[in-house]
Amino acid sequence: MKFYSLLLLLLIHVSLFAQMSDSLLTLVESAEIASLSSTEKQKEFLTIIFKTDQEIRTEWKIAEMQLQKESEKYKRFWDKLCRTDSILFMKTKEYLDEFKHPNKEHGDLACYTPQLIFHHASLYNFPNLLELKTNYFPLFYKAYQKDNLEQNAIWFYLFRLYQQVEKQTYVNYELGDAAQIEEMIDLLNLKRN
Repeated sequence: MKFYSLLLLLLIHVSLFAQMSDSLLTLVESAEIASLSSTEKQKEFLTIIFKTDQEIRTEWKIAEMQLQKESEKYKRFWDKLCRTDSILFMKTKEYLDEFKHPNKEHGDLACYTPQLIFHHASLYNFPNLLELKTNYFPLFYKAYQKDNLEQNAIWFYLFRLYQQVEKQTYVNYELGDAAQIEEMIDLLNLKRN
């Protein structure tokens, strides 16, 4: 009996996550970026982006545990994940084009969100992703220099970009974070401004 109760609870939990992430994604998708005229509206928008990203990842973890990778349901979920990441990426890119990188007035979560969304974007959805990540890097680097993006966030961005470009993992951990960041920028031939 406990097993069935636990299973029912888990299924309800998955269903609620799915509904929440679908609702949040609808909000993101319908957002008119140009109308986000105040810092508060921008902060709310970036918070919704973050929550949508995290909800779909929570769903993904559950799906990974419960579904067989060859199943049709798994395939549909994979498509949902890719679609969600694609929408979040495009809306984040649109936000950055309109308003540039958020600053401390927006809060730490809002400042962290754009690089996270760029990190989660997939070559599957955007064949030119590496070019986009390279082109937006100066924006993220400037935010890092102004303390609007934490060192671990810029490191996260560069670490993933390095893996994607070089097809291997960065391994020079003897330099320290700030030096590693600068080394990776040089290794990837990225522009700083």
